[in-house]
Amino acid sequence: LSLDGIQTIVIEANACQLAASQEENLDQVQANFKSGVLFGNDYAQLETETSGNTLYIRVSRHRSFSWNFREKNISYSKLDISIPSSYHGNIQFELNASDSMIQDLHLDETLQITVQAGNLRLQEVEANEMQFSNNGSKTTMEQILISENASLSCNAGAVYGDTLEAGNFLIQNYAGKTDLKGITGRVTGDCSAGALSLSFVQVTSDIQVDANAGNTQLTF
Repeated sequence: LSLDGIQTIVIEANACQLAASQEENLDQVQANFKSGVLFGNDYAQLETETSGNTLYIRVSRHRSFSWNFREKNISYSKLDISIPSSYHGNIQFELNASDSMIQDLHLDETLQITVQAGNLRLQEVEANEMQFSNNGSKTTMEQILISENASLSCNAGAVYGDTLEAGNFLIQNYAGKTDLKGITGRVTGDCSAGALSLSFVQVTSDIQVDANAGNTQLTF
């Protein structure tokens, strides 16, 4: 998939196993896809399109097949995406009921991730800004470096993190559990319910955390 004129990559994974990373010695995006059952008796297909300066890559529902097809293709779909290391624009992930591994991203713009159920492992990421929303999934993130603003929200499920640095963190736990260790940077936080635990490797800026309900623990 060509990146000519592309400033944003949108990757939508539905009920699949996703692996995404940046790699050297590439000049185009490579997407390797194996179809399997999506939802119900439907099977999945890979769709790609370019609209303006945005490249869309999505696993979507194609059509229903007989039960015999489902018996032979009972596993989830698999999508492996390799992005050239020379690409530094925006990347947006929309993950729905998928088990995902995202690693080795080095961006000059914004990384946006929305997780709806499933599991996510995010590691070795650098970006100018990051927007992350966890909805009923389990997320583990490690070695995250954001030069400006990092917004992390847990609406349900659990978010675990280690070695996180940003110019400014906005951390919101609406439900579920957020447990972040090795934090460096300014923090504005809020715990509306559930459990929020923040551990700081060093205090370099102001820290403000509001606790409305649930459990909140800060370790310095």
